[in-house]
Amino acid sequence: MRKWKNRCRVWWEEAKGEEKSTAQKMLLLLSVVILGFCLVYQGPAAYEAWSIGGEKDTSKQDSAPLVRLESNLGEKQLVLTFDCEGKGNHTDEILGILKTNNVPAVFFVTGTWLDENKKEAGKIVDAGYEIGGHGVTHKDLSEADEKTCREELKQMDEKIKRVTGQNMRLYRPAYNSYNEALEKCAADSGVTLVLYSLDTQDWKNYGADELVEEVCQSDNLEDGAILWCHLNGKYTAQCLEPMIGKLEEKGYRFTAIP
Repeated sequence: MRKWKNRCRVWWEEAKGEEKSTAQKMLLLLSVVILGFCLVYQGPAAYEAWSIGGEKDTSKQDSAPLVRLESNLGEKQLVLTFDCEGKGNHTDEILGILKTNNVPAVFFVTGTWLDENKKEAGKIVDAGYEIGGHGVTHKDLSEADEKTCREELKQMDEKIKRVTGQNMRLYRPAYNSYNEALEKCAADSGVTLVLYSLDTQDWKNYGADELVEEVCQSDNLEDGAILWCHLNGKYTAQCLEPMIGKLEEKGYRFTAIP
């Protein structure tokens, strides 16, 4: 489009004070028509994508999922998260350990779990912990279209709001799996996608001692790591306190997701 504008400007300047041939006049007219079409069909998109100062507007760009918490405080931080799905849970025991050790955490719930465990969800909220979404039915959204993703986030938000009184702020996609459509819908909704970077493997039922060792020796244990636990893990509650203690001995401290 810029090339056509430049050509029109040059031809207009040349046309001043002199007669042009019919062919040249027709060519100039055709150029003006083409330029008009470009402005009509490309103008709105171009205006939206670029600010008045000519710089690209990044305010509507998709935000990348949070995989690791960045810190400039010079401290080694960890984020503790629990997925709430399936049958069974150890809510009371886990909340007690977190409170005793003054450790923040985020609980990512599925819609199904939330429907069946309103009392347990209420305990989590009353204890001051944040509830995030983990999928209405724990469905893999890696190949979902934008419409499906938008409806998923909307339904999850409505379910969480009914229990917490607040809109959903954080969302962990099932299986840590996502695509560009989910990224876009989350960004449009002001929701942060939160993945995990350190699998505690509490779902494997190794035993409390083995789980603590697995986490403390993990190659993924680093500043900003997001730990993945389960509310219904067979040995999660048993390994939680010693795991917290050993990680703090290593110089780590637990923090919330800002």
